[in-house]
Amino acid sequence: MKKLTDKTLVYIVLSIHTIFFIVLIIFLNIQKNKNITKYLTNLYLTNKVAFKREIDLLNKNMDLLEKILIDKPILEIVNSAYINKEKAREKLIKKFYSKYVVLKNNGFYLIHFHLNNGYSFLRLHNLKKYDDYLLDFRPSIKYVQHSKKIFHGFEIGRGVGGFRSVYPLMYNNKIIGSFEISFSIKNLIEYMFAKQHIAMVIDKHLLQKRVFVYIKNQALKCKLNKNYYSWGNVDELFKKQYNIDFNKPVNIVSNYVIFSYPIYNIQHKQEGFIINVLSMSQLKTIKEIDNNFYQIVFILILLYVGIFFVIVSIYFYRQIKKRAEIDHLTQVLNRDGCEKYIKKLNNYILLILDIDYFKRINDTYGHDKGDIILKEVANLIYSNVRKDDIVCRWGGEEFLVILPNTDINDGIKVANKIRNIIKSHKISGVNITISIGVSIFNGNFDDTFKTADNNLYKAKKEGRDKVVYL
Repeated sequence: MKKLTDKTLVYIVLSIHTIFFIVLIIFLNIQKNKNITKYLTNLYLTNKVAFKREIDLLNKNMDLLEKILIDKPILEIVNSAYINKEKAREKLIKKFYSKYVVLKNNGFYLIHFHLNNGYSFLRLHNLKKYDDYLLDFRPSIKYVQHSKKIFHGFEIGRGVGGFRSVYPLMYNNKIIGSFEISFSIKNLIEYMFAKQHIAMVIDKHLLQKRVFVYIKNQALKCKLNKNYYSWGNVDELFKKQYNIDFNKPVNIVSNYVIFSYPIYNIQHKQEGFIINVLSMSQLKTIKEIDNNFYQIVFILILLYVGIFFVIVSIYFYRQIKKRAEIDHLTQVLNRDGCEKYIKKLNNYILLILDIDYFKRINDTYGHDKGDIILKEVANLIYSNVRKDDIVCRWGGEEFLVILPNTDINDGIKVANKIRNIIKSHKISGVNITISIGVSIFNGNFDDTFKTADNNLYKAKKEGRDKVVYL
């Protein structure tokens, strides 16, 4: 297996370091989003309870109002409609309209009487519109007149919809019709939720099937979803069109949180949604969650940069230290570097190699050519030993090769291999030979070196281009 270089190792460590911090930040971001989701879900449920409480209070007020408004003379007038409808309408308008004006000024805009045959008798909010059949669009009226029970709830009618309270009108224990007080979304916002952004949104296909043409023309396409029409004060918050899913209880759009509450009619069919919009700036808890996340991320970034700097610093320190141990010319270990590694070994063969007649080469061809020869000799030696073997330039034209865990016979073979390879290479047009002294580690480097050096001297004395071991 090839040993990793320091540079490759640093790249691997920095990559793992970077990936770890990226994964950590992603994890923290997921946790942050989970915390925000949990908070918004709880807020959604809290607002839902509060909204229901407000509607329940509204319904109680409606019940009280109905008891005040519907007395025996009113019931007699409605009952007389089955004899003379127009005359009964005139009487009811005369008796009731002044009360209606007061109610209208206080938000109770939609007040409607129906006959027991399902036809509209009197709309106080639209006196000209009456005698239209209601049961095809208003199952609540059918329910009240058949069950003789009160209905409180949401329902789309011919004039869009609202929160309706429908009461049975009983005269002599007989159902003669029904009476309705409705609160439109506009009035709900104005009188009950003045400081909030609330809207009722209805699917456009459902709306187009039911409401009067003039109501369709007044309807505004919802900016949060073009497939819905909207009534309320929500659209003013948004400048462009979105396409959110109202079936999701919580949506976040353009720094706003949108809560969607489904609304159902008496037949338990979904009619649309009440949406409540809150600015993210209003939600201090989300700010705190975000701030905590960004503070932690900032600390992690500082930590990341600090560790990154330490890793890189260690790498460059090691590189500088290594360069101090490398011979600048030949790029093999110098004497200091060689001694550092030798101290760790206790079983090796030592080769001392010396280029024959190197002074003559320098004198003949110049020092530049001598430097080229030194580099090429070092490269040839390094290329023909094992990766665990140590090659160093001991000084001048002298090189050391340390062969760890090698017996003497193999050591001599390596020495002869190197000698023959260098001899067979003509370096820059110059024939080069080397002499090699060999020794086996005897427990002390200095003694081992002295033996190899003596063997080198003998190789030189015996004519050079030799390997000597005694």
